[in-house]
Amino acid sequence: MVIFNASMLNKNPTGVGIYSRKLIDIISKNTLLKFKILFIAETRFISIYRLLWNFFCLPLKAKKGDLIFSFSTHGTPFHKKQIITIHDLICLNFPEQHKFQYYYFKYLVPFILKSCKHIVAISEFTKSEILKFYDIPKDKISVIHNGANIINYNPSESIENKIAEITNNRPFFITVGAAYSHKNMFRLIEAVELLNNKEIVFLIVGKKNEYLQSVENFASGKNLDQVKFLNYVDDNLLAGLYAKAIANIYLSLYEGFGFPPLEAASVGSLSIVSDIPVMREIYADSVKYVNPLNINDIAAGIKDIIHNEEERSVIKSMLPELVKKYSWEESARLNIKVIEKFQN
Repeated sequence: MVIFNASMLNKNPTGVGIYSRKLIDIISKNTLLKFKILFIAETRFISIYRLLWNFFCLPLKAKKGDLIFSFSTHGTPFHKKQIITIHDLICLNFPEQHKFQYYYFKYLVPFILKSCKHIVAISEFTKSEILKFYDIPKDKISVIHNGANIINYNPSESIENKIAEITNNRPFFITVGAAYSHKNMFRLIEAVELLNNKEIVFLIVGKKNEYLQSVENFASGKNLDQVKFLNYVDDNLLAGLYAKAIANIYLSLYEGFGFPPLEAASVGSLSIVSDIPVMREIYADSVKYVNPLNINDIAAGIKDIIHNEEERSVIKSMLPELVKKYSWEESARLNIKVIEKFQN
């Protein structure tokens, strides 16, 4: 029996939750493996509850010969036959940003890894990070890329009117998932100030929290009225914003994979991204690269995309192949292959 640990999947999934849902849907329809899927209840203090559930409840739900397959780094040191998936090690690189996760990855994950038969990493970069932080043999890790998170834009008068209202009918850029410090929003704000172009709107989409509020205050203090913050948008509005934007801006300092540029690509919109190793691995030449630590370079990259129609056309011509390259079906197939190898 294979036990699929879906403890990161909830009603409104993002990131790892989306990854879990996509793979569960495909794997469950395309395998002859005998399996069951375990979810957990949504409750207060979910992070602590999830940790305790994985450590102590999960091993009680699996028989001795069962293989536990986790779609996240959650697992248990008390079951000797399991595979976990590591998406990134952001918390070990930015410990102040994720204190709870930092302690979990620093002190508890090593115990889980000792009980693992194998580890799935979602990029070569993440594999290199695992090898840097943990004493793990290289051959204990398989790299299986995510699929592209395809979004569909269904134009409607109400969505068009909403976009016009948000942007005041001005051209705009969009940044999605900006709620953590490694997303590098302060440098984006400084680059916008450097551009000094009030005719172009910069939309920043992210769940309002202390960090994003500080970014909003920073922009407000500079009187940058062209920077607008959106706390939440539904999927169709998000697709419309991606589709109609000049470009998606993704200046993250660290990612395990990075969904937004692929989301943007799925509706034909190009991205300006950080020139960091994982972006080079995933996106090759199908994006515009800027130095995320250099405000002048960020501003110059944005300016290039505004004024260089030929560059925009070249990048956009590569997007269909980029999206096709990352298939959830292929990711599921490779995960099934790993499961079958370690099931017995």
